[in-house]
Parts: sequence; C-alpha cells; structure tokens
Amino acid sequence: MFKSKYLKHLGYNGAKEYLSLCTDSRTYVGEDIFWCLDGPSFSGSDYIQSVYNKGCSLFVLAQRYYQPSLLKNCPKASFLKVDDSLVALQNLASQCVEGEKKEGCRCIGITGSNGKTTCKEITTSILQRVCGSAVVSSTQKNFNNHIGVPLTILSMKKETRFLVVEMGSSRPGEIAYLSKLAKPDAGLITNIGLSHLEFLGNLEGVLKEKLALYNYIEQNATSPLVLINKDDKMLAHVTETAITFSENKKSSYNYFLDDKSRLIVSGNKNFSIANPHIKEKFNLINLLQCTLLLLHFLPERSDEIIEAASHVTLPDNNRSSWHNYRGARVYLDAYNANPSSMRVSLESFAGTIAQVPKDRVLLVLGDMNELGPRGGEFHREIGILTKKLGFCHLYFLGRYAPFYQEGNGQGEVFLHLDDLRKIWNNAVRNHDYIFLKASRSLQLEQLLAIV
Repeated sequence: MFKSKYLKHLGYNGAKEYLSLCTDSRTYVGEDIFWCLDGPSFSGSDYIQSVYNKGCSLFVLAQRYYQPSLLKNCPKASFLKVDDSLVALQNLASQCVEGEKKEGCRCIGITGSNGKTTCKEITTSILQRVCGSAVVSSTQKNFNNHIGVPLTILSMKKETRFLVVEMGSSRPGEIAYLSKLAKPDAGLITNIGLSHLEFLGNLEGVLKEKLALYNYIEQNATSPLVLINKDDKMLAHVTETAITFSENKKSSYNYFLDDKSRLIVSGNKNFSIANPHIKEKFNLINLLQCTLLLLHFLPERSDEIIEAASHVTLPDNNRSSWHNYRGARVYLDAYNANPSSMRVSLESFAGTIAQVPKDRVLLVLGDMNELGPRGGEFHREIGILTKKLGFCHLYFLGRYAPFYQEGNGQGEVFLHLDDLRKIWNNAVRNHDYIFLKASRSLQLEQLLAIV
C-alpha cells in the first residue's frame, strides 16, 4: 500500500489515506486502483470493463486510451489520465520511497548473477525474525525489473521500516535505473558470473552493470554500506570502502566451514552459525553475506541477527531445493541457469553425494539461456565438467543438448521435455540421486509432477 497523498498530482481527491493497486485483471481482488499497463500484445485498458464489474472504481490509464464511452459503461468509475502509465507508475514509486525514507524507512538493494533471490529471502527472514514481520517488506515472486521494483515499493505494508529490494538486469543501465527508483541505503552484489551475456557481452559488462548498485549507494546514501566477497575475482578490488569477507584472503571477516558445515567467522566480530537447514556451500556463503550486511546495518541487534541466521530456511520455489521423489533424493533448480551457477551447483552436488556410487546418480541438464553467440561453447564446457566430476548417467535437454553431449562424450539428448517424459519412469527407478537444473523456460519441475 502507499499513501494517497503521492497520487494527488494526478488528480486523486478521495478520502482514503492509503491505497492499493493492481496491474493484472486476472488477479484483481478488491484493490483500490487498477493501473493499466501495456503488454507486448495488449493494453491494460482493454480490461477496464471486466475489472469494473469486479468492483473497482478507480483507474489510471494513458490519455490515448481514454474514450468517453468508458464513463458511460462504467458510470461509478473515476479515471486518472497520464501521458505514459508505466512512467507514471515508476514516478509514483520513486516519490513513495523517498517520502517513506524521510520518515525513517531504510532500503537494502540486492543484485548479482546468481543467488540474489536466495539472498533476498535470507535477508528478509532474518530482519523479520529480529524486528518483526510487520515492519519488513520485500520483493515478491520475480518482481525485480523496471515494473516489478515499482510494484514492490507500492505494495509496502503501512508499518514498513525495512524494505528489501531484489534488482535484476539483462541490459546495460537497468541496475542504475532501479537503484534510482528504490534509493537503497545498503546493498550487496552476490557475485559476478556469466549471465545475460546476450546484451551484457562478457564478465566485464556484467561487472559494470551490477556495480551500478554500489555506485548509487556510495554517491547517495547518508551512511553508505556495501559488502564485497573478496573470493569473487571480479569484485575483489572494486571499492575500498566496503565491508569485505573471504575464506582465506585478508578481509574484514574470514570464515571456514568445519566438518559439521558450521560457519566459523572471525574478524570485526567473532561468531559461528550452525544452520541445519542449509547444506550447500554456496548457500551457506549466501547466508554469511546476508548476516554480515545486517550486522553492520543494525549493529545494535548483532547477537539477535546471528541467532536468527541459524534458523533461516529457504523457500521451496524451484531454486536450489531438495525433494524426496519416489525413493530418490532430487536436487532441483528449475528457475535459473547460467555457466557460473551451473558449475557451482554441479560441484556442490558432487561433494554432497561423494560417497554414492556414480551409477546410482542421474544428471538432467537443460538449456542455459541468454548467453549470446557463445552459448554452444559454454554448454560444451559444462559437459566437460560433468565428465571431470565422474558422472556417467546424463540426460541433456533442449536446443543446446548436443553441445553438452559433445563436451562430455556421452549422455542422451532430448530436444523436448515430452521426449524425456516418455522414459522418465525407468530413469527414476534406477537412481538414488537426481540433479535437475536448467533455465526457467524448460520447466524441469514438471518432471517431479509425474507419478
């Protein structure tokens, strides 16, 4: 919700102090405003009548879509007309977050090539446990782009004092723009990896794009707070003002994992985190960096933050999750895949099942999208990695499947998910552990719906 005073400049003169909005006619459930945005092949204004019939009486739409017949067909409705409905939404969000910050609200921005959603969830979980759920709002679903970030801001709870915003990017300039919208006081870049190369080009392009978050914070925040993982070779030397952490390099904090997967941390504050719910090293590092950021964000609550970190659980959202499925243990990441995340996940999985005979393990790897002209090369390199790790039962899925196979030298190729479905029952029957990872478009989670 947001304060109605931020809508006065568009002509709103209602009596309500707070307003809620909806941009999708399919999910409208009584919000105060239906905000008409344009899609690739439709206009939100096409759905005014259906939303009006559900009870909505206030609409924001672009001037070019307004027709007198709207008022005739929706006689109890009010229409606020703007030049561009998306720009108006973004401007409203910017006004809202600026106003809330003047009243004490603080914002944390999170971006990176891999793990940003996980870090957003961890940060939110710790803040809610320490400060209370009522005062913490954060990005929902995958609302991390030029539309999603404004909607995140405008859906803050009335009591919000901490806003955690995930920021995604596939093109140059997006993180800089999202930072101006959300105005973060603190932030972290999870890592720099081979993602969205179709438009960002290479690792240097990814680094430049993600660093826009830190640049904004250092130039605009009253007390800038940023965090650097010095083990990430692209991030290690980007700023001298950051809180840093590393496994073995000189940093503000150093850590290691003991034989019980506990994080042992030394530095400005010495502490340990024993979290029984998180096993993978890369997710334990995500847990650590969120904890370190919050220790400096709320230093007066440091002991509570460390305690809360030991209770964090990761949501079951098709990201880095373990499942029991028909007698097998399945590692599923069907939300995102790029060469960096695929490599880390495979190496972590290999370590987890190190004592399991490889002929009882099945890998299912699907396409990694948005990699530009080097897509085939990156898939071939992952195929080589699977061979080095000793995996012998492999299914490769999608248009890049032949490149995986070329790198490994063996494995079965399936161009379509339906082809894999046909032999899935036999595949599961013969394996104790299964690894599933691909970009979202392949929808690998559907395999676990087969009974």
